[in-house]
Amino acid sequence: MPLVLQITNLPTPYRLPLYRAMRAKLREGGEDLHIFFLGYAKSVRAWKVDEEDMYGLRWSSAEKGRPLRGAMRAIGELRPRAVILSWAMDLQALALLLRCRLRGIPCYVVSGETLRSASENRWRLLRQIFRQPFFHAAAGFITYGVRSTEYLLRSGVPADRITTGVNVADTPLFAGEVERLRENGPAAVGRERFRTPSGGEYRCHFLFVGYFLASKGIVQMIHAFRRLGLPDVALHIVGAGEQEREIRHEIARSGIGESIILHGYRQQAELPFYYALADVLLFPSLSEVYGLVMAEAAVSGLPIIASCHAGGVPEIVEDGVNGLVVDPGDPVEFAEAMGLLVDDPELRGRMADASRRRAVEYLTIGKSAAAYISAITGNHGDGR
Repeated sequence: MPLVLQITNLPTPYRLPLYRAMRAKLREGGEDLHIFFLGYAKSVRAWKVDEEDMYGLRWSSAEKGRPLRGAMRAIGELRPRAVILSWAMDLQALALLLRCRLRGIPCYVVSGETLRSASENRWRLLRQIFRQPFFHAAAGFITYGVRSTEYLLRSGVPADRITTGVNVADTPLFAGEVERLRENGPAAVGRERFRTPSGGEYRCHFLFVGYFLASKGIVQMIHAFRRLGLPDVALHIVGAGEQEREIRHEIARSGIGESIILHGYRQQAELPFYYALADVLLFPSLSEVYGLVMAEAAVSGLPIIASCHAGGVPEIVEDGVNGLVVDPGDPVEFAEAMGLLVDDPELRGRMADASRRRAVEYLTIGKSAAAYISAITGNHGDGR
């Protein structure tokens, strides 16, 4: 049976459903998918992935400390008819691309880079020069969305070698579990647990989910929330990371710390509770190649106040329809957007419905899997 080999860094709960969908689509056509995990990443998150989470997948992984050797061996032993590289255009990816070229195996690269993220890298010129072999030698590219497609086009990659995909969340998990939590009452009970400083109910619950990095704009979000100045509005922050001390300091000095609740890091299976509890997602990143959290929120039926700097905005947020797009570096603009949704529950409801519709139409695992399959079968174009 012909085989497609996808090489990536680590098994994450966000990607496993996509791999299962890709394998199912390939098997319909008499092919199969094998995932090879290199076992390393530039930043280590505290994801929990057990053996049982790998059900329905054909996979293997590198020996510790030998990712490149393991991937080279997998190419030689599995003899795939195509290889997909899904992490970064780095030295190891280049070595694997060249090995595929020598063996006559088409090699495809998954790319989330945008013009903005590329311009912000301090080594951007050297980085762009290093990437030239990828631009010329890869059989094709699968992108996160239109902004990453734009980056490749500007880099000289022909349009017929680019498939514009869509980066999505675990749609069934979030849609089904959030609905269950809302219908059965746990979300309402959760909201009741959090009270204003005077003991009353919060009339709006904002939510942030993400890793604590300066680029995530969390400090800017806290500044805008303070400017909003409404004691009956709550801000829930789910996450952890290297910026935690600074964030706690900003909350302490904000004067509204009682209305900002830090929930710590949560595994993917725990996140639907927070989406079910919330009224609006805040996504304030100052730099973001995509923003998968926005997809989770849309699937969960939340309006989104999104950063204009996020690469995934064209796919996920339609300004004024299912959310508002703002510059998170402008606290006035950010606070005004929050105030608009706080004061207009009917608008929040319309935007929530629009988010659900958008998720059903565009943000599905099936659409994402189809983009990958169309890339490696030669049917390039818009995978949505």
